Amino acid sequence: MTGTVDTSAYPAHRPASPPLRVLRSLRDRALDARDTVLGRHDPLVPPRRLVLVGSSQDEFRAIGQQWVETFASQCGLGRFDRVLDIGCGIGRVAAGLARYLDELGSYEGMDVVPAGIEWCRRSITPRYPNFRFQLSDVHNAEYNPTGRVHASQYRFPWRDGEFDFVFLTSAFTHMLPRDVENYLGEIARVMRPGARCVITYFLLNDASRAQLARGEVQPGREFRHEMDGCLAVHRDNPAIAVAYPEPVVHELYERHRLRILKTHYGAWCGTPGARHIQDYVVAEKRPGADAGLGAA
Repeated sequence: MTGTVDTSAYPAHRPASPPLRVLRSLRDRALDARDTVLGRHDPLVPPRRLVLVGSSQDEFRAIGQQWVETFASQCGLGRFDRVLDIGCGIGRVAAGLARYLDELGSYEGMDVVPAGIEWCRRSITPRYPNFRFQLSDVHNAEYNPTGRVHASQYRFPWRDGEFDFVFLTSAFTHMLPRDVENYLGEIARVMRPGARCVITYFLLNDASRAQLARGEVQPGREFRHEMDGCLAVHRDNPAIAVAYPEPVVHELYERHRLRILKTHYGAWCGTPGARHIQDYVVAEKRPGADAGLGAA
Protein backbone atom coordinates (compact mmCIF):
# COMPACT_ATOMS: atom_id res chain seq x y z
CA MET A 1 0.00 0.00 0.00
CA THR A 2 1.31 3.42 -0.87
CA GLY A 3 0.42 6.97 0.02
CA THR A 4 -0.07 8.72 3.32
CA VAL A 5 -3.15 8.34 5.47
CA ASP A 6 -4.16 10.20 8.59
CA THR A 7 -3.42 8.53 11.92
CA SER A 8 -5.83 10.44 14.13
CA ALA A 9 -7.79 8.14 16.39
CA TYR A 10 -10.49 10.70 16.94
CA PRO A 11 -11.33 13.99 15.23
CA ALA A 12 -8.78 16.76 15.87
CA HIS A 13 -11.54 19.35 15.98
CA ARG A 14 -14.56 20.25 18.05
CA PRO A 15 -17.63 18.00 17.70
CA ALA A 16 -20.21 18.82 15.04
CA SER A 17 -23.39 20.61 16.06
CA PRO A 18 -26.34 18.39 17.17
CA PRO A 19 -28.39 18.99 13.98
CA LEU A 20 -25.42 18.09 11.80
CA ARG A 21 -24.74 14.94 13.84
CA VAL A 22 -28.37 13.87 13.38
CA LEU A 23 -28.18 14.37 9.61
CA ARG A 24 -24.90 12.46 9.39
CA SER A 25 -26.32 9.63 11.50
CA LEU A 26 -29.39 9.28 9.26
CA ARG A 27 -27.22 9.30 6.14
CA ASP A 28 -24.78 6.75 7.56
CA ARG A 29 -27.53 4.41 8.71
CA ALA A 30 -29.10 4.47 5.25
CA LEU A 31 -25.77 3.68 3.59
CA ASP A 32 -25.06 0.88 6.08
CA ALA A 33 -28.48 -0.65 5.38
CA ARG A 34 -27.84 -0.48 1.63
CA ASP A 35 -24.49 -2.25 2.00
CA THR A 36 -26.07 -5.00 4.08
CA VAL A 37 -28.77 -5.59 1.48
CA LEU A 38 -26.21 -5.66 -1.35
CA GLY A 39 -23.82 -7.95 0.55
CA ARG A 40 -21.04 -5.36 0.69
CA HIS A 41 -20.60 -5.36 4.45
CA ASP A 42 -17.14 -6.25 5.86
CA PRO A 43 -17.76 -7.76 9.31
CA LEU A 44 -14.46 -6.35 10.64
CA VAL A 45 -15.26 -2.77 9.63
CA PRO A 46 -17.68 -0.88 11.89
CA PRO A 47 -20.78 0.88 10.58
CA ARG A 48 -20.26 4.37 9.26
CA ARG A 49 -21.93 6.03 12.23
CA LEU A 50 -19.16 4.68 14.49
CA VAL A 51 -16.18 5.39 12.23
CA LEU A 52 -14.23 8.31 13.68
CA VAL A 53 -11.07 7.79 11.60
CA GLY A 54 -10.98 8.98 8.03
CA SER A 55 -13.88 9.98 5.84
CA SER A 56 -15.02 6.53 4.72
CA GLN A 57 -14.96 2.85 5.58
CA ASP A 58 -12.38 2.29 2.84
CA GLU A 59 -10.07 4.83 4.45
CA PHE A 60 -10.69 3.29 7.87
CA ARG A 61 -9.60 -0.09 6.48
CA ALA A 62 -6.60 1.46 4.70
CA ILE A 63 -5.31 3.18 7.84
CA GLY A 64 -5.35 -0.03 9.84
CA GLN A 65 -3.74 -2.11 7.10
CA GLN A 66 -1.01 0.43 6.52
CA TRP A 67 -0.07 0.36 10.19
CA VAL A 68 0.07 -3.45 10.19
CA GLU A 69 2.40 -3.33 7.20
CA THR A 70 4.57 -0.75 8.96
CA PHE A 71 4.73 -2.78 12.17
CA ALA A 72 5.68 -5.96 10.30
CA SER A 73 8.19 -4.47 7.87
CA GLN A 74 9.87 -1.76 9.98
CA CYS A 75 9.17 -2.39 13.65
CA GLY A 76 9.75 -6.10 14.26
CA LEU A 77 6.19 -7.33 14.79
CA GLY A 78 5.99 -11.13 14.62
CA ARG A 79 3.01 -13.33 13.83
CA PHE A 80 3.24 -15.13 17.18
CA ASP A 81 3.61 -12.00 19.34
CA ARG A 82 1.45 -11.01 22.26
CA VAL A 83 0.34 -7.51 21.25
CA LEU A 84 -1.06 -4.57 23.25
CA ASP A 85 -2.92 -1.70 21.55
CA ILE A 86 -3.40 1.34 23.81
CA GLY A 87 -6.16 3.53 22.41
CA CYS A 88 -7.56 0.85 20.11
CA GLY A 89 -10.63 2.93 19.22
CA ILE A 90 -13.13 1.04 17.11
CA GLY A 91 -10.61 -1.60 16.03
CA ARG A 92 -8.99 -0.04 12.98
CA VAL A 93 -5.62 -1.76 13.53
CA ALA A 94 -7.13 -4.78 15.26
CA ALA A 95 -8.98 -5.70 12.05
CA GLY A 96 -5.74 -5.78 10.08
CA LEU A 97 -3.89 -7.62 12.83
CA ALA A 98 -6.62 -10.25 12.96
CA ARG A 99 -5.59 -11.24 9.45
CA TYR A 100 -1.87 -11.08 10.28
CA LEU A 101 -1.34 -12.68 13.70
CA ASP A 102 -1.19 -16.44 13.98
CA GLU A 103 -3.77 -18.09 16.23
CA LEU A 104 -0.92 -18.68 18.70
CA GLY A 105 -0.37 -14.93 18.85
CA SER A 106 -2.75 -12.71 20.82
CA TYR A 107 -4.02 -9.15 21.02
CA GLU A 108 -5.29 -6.93 23.83
CA GLY A 109 -6.95 -3.63 23.01
CA MET A 110 -7.81 -0.87 25.48
CA ASP A 111 -9.72 2.38 25.06
CA VAL A 112 -11.83 4.93 26.95
CA VAL A 113 -14.70 4.95 24.41
CA PRO A 114 -17.46 2.51 25.48
CA ALA A 115 -19.15 2.30 22.05
CA GLY A 116 -15.88 1.29 20.36
CA ILE A 117 -15.06 -1.40 22.91
CA GLU A 118 -18.60 -2.78 22.76
CA TRP A 119 -18.49 -3.05 18.97
CA CYS A 120 -15.08 -4.75 18.98
CA ARG A 121 -16.18 -7.26 21.60
CA ARG A 122 -19.31 -8.05 19.62
CA SER A 123 -17.80 -8.11 16.12
CA ILE A 124 -14.11 -9.10 16.38
CA THR A 125 -13.70 -11.33 19.45
CA PRO A 126 -16.30 -13.97 18.40
CA ARG A 127 -14.43 -14.41 15.10
CA TYR A 128 -10.95 -14.18 16.67
CA PRO A 129 -11.05 -15.42 20.29
CA ASN A 130 -7.39 -14.47 20.78
CA PHE A 131 -8.44 -10.79 20.40
CA ARG A 132 -9.79 -9.16 23.55
CA PHE A 133 -10.87 -5.61 24.36
CA GLN A 134 -11.08 -3.70 27.64
CA LEU A 135 -12.68 -0.41 28.58
CA SER A 136 -10.21 1.58 30.65
CA ASP A 137 -11.61 3.34 33.71
CA VAL A 138 -9.87 6.59 32.76
CA HIS A 139 -11.85 9.79 32.92
CA ASN A 140 -12.29 11.60 29.61
CA ALA A 141 -14.68 14.56 29.53
CA GLU A 142 -15.93 13.78 26.03
CA TYR A 143 -15.63 10.00 25.61
CA ASN A 144 -15.71 8.51 29.13
CA PRO A 145 -17.12 11.05 31.61
CA THR A 146 -17.86 8.34 34.19
CA GLY A 147 -14.24 7.17 34.32
CA ARG A 148 -12.97 7.14 37.91
CA VAL A 149 -9.18 7.38 37.44
CA HIS A 150 -7.02 10.14 36.02
CA ALA A 151 -4.65 9.10 33.22
CA SER A 152 -1.68 10.22 35.32
CA GLN A 153 -2.59 7.61 37.96
CA TYR A 154 -3.93 4.75 35.87
CA ARG A 155 -2.29 1.32 36.19
CA PHE A 156 -2.68 -1.01 33.21
CA PRO A 157 -4.58 -4.23 34.04
CA TRP A 158 -1.79 -6.55 32.90
CA ARG A 159 1.14 -8.29 34.54
CA ASP A 160 4.75 -7.12 34.40
CA GLY A 161 6.61 -8.30 31.30
CA GLU A 162 3.55 -9.69 29.55
CA PHE A 163 3.81 -8.28 26.00
CA ASP A 164 6.12 -8.69 23.01
CA PHE A 165 4.83 -5.66 21.10
CA VAL A 166 3.01 -2.52 22.30
CA PHE A 167 1.73 0.32 20.14
CA LEU A 168 -0.11 3.61 20.50
CA THR A 169 -1.25 5.53 17.43
CA SER A 170 -2.54 9.04 18.06
CA ALA A 171 -2.74 8.70 21.84
CA PHE A 172 0.19 10.74 23.18
CA THR A 173 -0.67 13.41 20.61
CA HIS A 174 -3.75 14.12 22.77
CA MET A 175 -2.20 13.70 26.24
CA LEU A 176 -0.44 16.13 28.57
CA PRO A 177 2.96 15.49 30.19
CA ARG A 178 1.90 13.90 33.50
CA ASP A 179 -0.36 11.48 31.65
CA VAL A 180 2.32 10.60 29.09
CA GLU A 181 4.87 10.04 31.87
CA ASN A 182 2.62 7.55 33.64
CA TYR A 183 1.54 5.73 30.48
CA LEU A 184 5.11 5.30 29.25
CA GLY A 185 6.08 3.88 32.63
CA GLU A 186 3.19 1.44 32.40
CA ILE A 187 4.15 0.50 28.86
CA ALA A 188 7.69 -0.27 29.99
CA ARG A 189 6.34 -2.29 32.92
CA VAL A 190 4.16 -4.61 30.82
CA MET A 191 6.82 -5.15 28.13
CA ARG A 192 9.12 -8.14 28.44
CA PRO A 193 12.85 -7.39 28.14
CA GLY A 194 13.65 -7.15 24.42
CA ALA A 195 10.04 -6.31 23.50
CA ARG A 196 9.31 -3.38 21.22
CA CYS A 197 6.93 -0.44 21.35
CA VAL A 198 5.80 1.95 18.61
CA ILE A 199 4.32 5.30 19.63
CA THR A 200 3.26 8.23 17.46
CA TYR A 201 3.99 11.87 18.30
CA PHE A 202 4.19 15.35 16.93
CA LEU A 203 7.89 15.88 17.63
CA LEU A 204 9.44 19.34 17.97
CA ASN A 205 12.97 19.55 16.60
CA ASP A 206 14.92 22.05 14.50
CA ALA A 207 13.25 20.95 11.27
CA SER A 208 9.64 20.91 12.54
CA ARG A 209 10.08 24.18 14.46
CA ALA A 210 11.33 25.82 11.27
CA GLN A 211 8.28 24.51 9.41
CA LEU A 212 6.04 25.87 12.15
CA ALA A 213 7.73 29.26 12.02
CA ARG A 214 7.15 29.44 8.27
CA GLY A 215 3.55 28.23 8.57
CA GLU A 216 4.37 25.18 6.45
CA VAL A 217 2.52 22.53 8.45
CA GLN A 218 -0.77 20.77 7.86
CA PRO A 219 -3.95 22.62 8.92
CA GLY A 220 -4.79 21.93 12.55
CA ARG A 221 -1.11 21.39 13.46
CA GLU A 222 -0.21 25.00 14.28
CA PHE A 223 1.38 24.33 17.67
CA ARG A 224 1.91 27.67 19.38
CA HIS A 225 0.70 27.54 23.00
CA GLU A 226 3.17 26.52 25.72
CA MET A 227 1.57 23.99 28.06
CA ASP A 228 3.79 22.62 30.84
CA GLY A 229 6.68 21.52 28.63
CA CYS A 230 4.73 20.83 25.44
CA LEU A 231 3.00 22.87 22.74
CA ALA A 232 -0.72 22.77 22.04
CA VAL A 233 -2.80 23.98 19.11
CA HIS A 234 -5.61 25.23 21.38
CA ARG A 235 -4.95 26.78 24.77
CA ASP A 236 -8.52 26.19 26.02
CA ASN A 237 -8.60 22.55 24.90
CA PRO A 238 -4.98 21.38 24.64
CA ALA A 239 -5.85 17.70 24.25
CA ILE A 240 -7.06 18.36 20.70
CA ALA A 241 -3.42 18.17 19.56
CA VAL A 242 -0.16 18.22 21.54
CA ALA A 243 3.48 18.32 20.39
CA TYR A 244 6.55 17.39 22.44
CA PRO A 245 10.19 18.48 22.16
CA GLU A 246 12.15 15.53 20.83
CA PRO A 247 14.88 15.76 23.53
CA VAL A 248 12.18 15.55 26.22
CA VAL A 249 10.86 12.35 24.63
CA HIS A 250 14.38 10.91 24.52
CA GLU A 251 14.91 11.67 28.21
CA LEU A 252 11.60 10.05 29.08
CA TYR A 253 12.50 6.85 27.21
CA GLU A 254 15.89 6.70 28.89
CA ARG A 255 14.27 7.13 32.30
CA HIS A 256 12.14 4.05 31.65
CA ARG A 257 15.00 2.01 30.14
CA LEU A 258 13.56 2.03 26.66
CA ARG A 259 16.20 2.20 23.93
CA ILE A 260 15.12 4.15 20.86
CA LEU A 261 15.91 2.15 17.72
CA LYS A 262 14.51 4.45 15.06
CA THR A 263 12.46 7.62 14.68
CA HIS A 264 10.38 8.06 11.54
CA TYR A 265 9.22 11.61 10.83
CA GLY A 266 5.73 12.21 9.51
CA ALA A 267 4.07 14.28 6.83
CA TRP A 268 2.50 16.74 9.29
CA CYS A 269 5.54 19.03 9.00
CA GLY A 270 6.45 18.32 5.38
CA THR A 271 8.80 15.32 5.65
CA PRO A 272 9.37 14.10 2.06
CA GLY A 273 8.11 10.58 1.39
CA ALA A 274 6.57 10.16 4.83
CA ARG A 275 4.35 7.10 5.10
CA HIS A 276 2.24 8.38 8.00
CA ILE A 277 0.98 11.78 9.10
CA GLN A 278 2.47 11.66 12.60
CA ASP A 279 6.03 10.92 13.65
CA TYR A 280 6.59 7.53 15.26
CA VAL A 281 9.28 6.20 17.55
CA VAL A 282 10.33 2.54 17.61
CA ALA A 283 11.94 1.47 20.89
CA GLU A 284 13.06 -1.68 22.69
CA LYS A 285 12.96 -2.51 26.37
CA ARG A 286 16.54 -3.00 27.43
CA PRO A 287 17.39 -6.62 28.24
CA GLY A 288 17.72 -7.03 31.97
CA ALA A 289 15.65 -3.92 32.72
CA ASP A 290 13.61 -4.05 35.90
CA ALA A 291 10.12 -5.12 34.80
CA GLY A 292 8.59 -3.04 37.56
CA LEU A 293 10.37 0.21 36.67
CA GLY A 294 7.95 3.03 36.10
CA ALA A 295 4.98 1.16 37.57
CA ALA A 296 2.32 3.32 39.17
